[in-house]
Amino acid sequence: MHSTTLSKQRLLVLLMFFGLANTLTPFPTDKLALILLALTGGWLLERRLVFSWSGVASIGLLTAWLLLSCFFSIGRPDSAWQDASLLIFFMVTAWLLTTAAVMRPTEFLNSFLVAVALYLLCGLVTWGYSLWSNNIFYVMPLYGKGRPDIYAALSFATTPQVFATIAALAAVTALSLKQAAIAQMPKKRLICRYDIMIMLSIIAIVASLNRVWLLFIPVLLVAWWGRRVLLAGVLLGVLLGGFLLAYSDIAFTLGTVSSRLLMIDHMITFFGEQGISSLLVGRPFYSEPYFHMHGRDFHYVESAPFFLVAKFGLLSLLPIVILLGAWLFRLYRIAPFLAFFSLYYLVFVQFMTHELLSVSFWLYWVVMACLWSERAHGLNFYIPGTKRSGNRESSFLCQA
Repeated sequence: MHSTTLSKQRLLVLLMFFGLANTLTPFPTDKLALILLALTGGWLLERRLVFSWSGVASIGLLTAWLLLSCFFSIGRPDSAWQDASLLIFFMVTAWLLTTAAVMRPTEFLNSFLVAVALYLLCGLVTWGYSLWSNNIFYVMPLYGKGRPDIYAALSFATTPQVFATIAALAAVTALSLKQAAIAQMPKKRLICRYDIMIMLSIIAIVASLNRVWLLFIPVLLVAWWGRRVLLAGVLLGVLLGGFLLAYSDIAFTLGTVSSRLLMIDHMITFFGEQGISSLLVGRPFYSEPYFHMHGRDFHYVESAPFFLVAKFGLLSLLPIVILLGAWLFRLYRIAPFLAFFSLYYLVFVQFMTHELLSVSFWLYWVVMACLWSERAHGLNFYIPGTKRSGNRESSFLCQA
């Protein structure tokens, strides 16, 4: 039985890893892995699925909104189905995975951390190799910032931001598991694997050179070290200060901010040229350029609110704002730090750019649902290496 359980846990980690690895192979193995993960989640976690009416209502509301926008656009000649189909794919797979994960949240989260640790290590190793050899190997040269000689860590993600988001999500998960374990066993000396995961995540964020997540590192340090944050700041400054100073033209440039403001101005002009129906329900299959900037046409809107309005109309914001507000309010009542992280990620990060079509955004909901489940039901975290009590949780993280 133990061997069977361990094999299932390893398969769970493997599917998670390949679900994150969007660019590892030229084939959509990440989508296949996510489908298998969603369909076999209950079997891998050895728990039945759980369906809540609130979850069904939320998915139904969002699906109805997507179908409404598609219905009003279906007769138009400009058809680009990829964005709408990706949203539906990620929404359904994330929901199915959540129905299994919340029944064994700690086991799922520990397996998630193992998969992400492998993912981040691959990204940092290829990043270090590229710096050493000057070869482009799973990194992104900063051509857009005029520095092709500087590489941002990427791993198998589509963009450095997705890589950094996965690292930040892992750091918050490890921090939450560590805090819960301390609350359960305050007199026991904990294995430092969660601290290692947090440090690995912070290094990955720095290597990604993604500024929206670089801004969040002080918050992570405060939550991680508490009153000892000054010591953490000194250590981090010694390790990374010279690095950031050498690349200050990348870390502190305001070019992205000015580009976002210019994009907003162009998108307002685009909206003003649309009819009432297009403005209200959007144009999900629109394939022409939205605007022309910096000498090229832009088919992609790098801001979640403007992307949603362009694709699905002003009416799409109403259910999203209602669901988002309710989620943040309820999360704040049980976990203020998770609520702040969610506010930062779902509002600030998504306004500056967006990951609605990336697995990182949808894994956020699965991970947060698991953390919610643990926090709301009494912090029943199992610490590998100790005697089990209550529900059976896995020691796979310790074994890995």
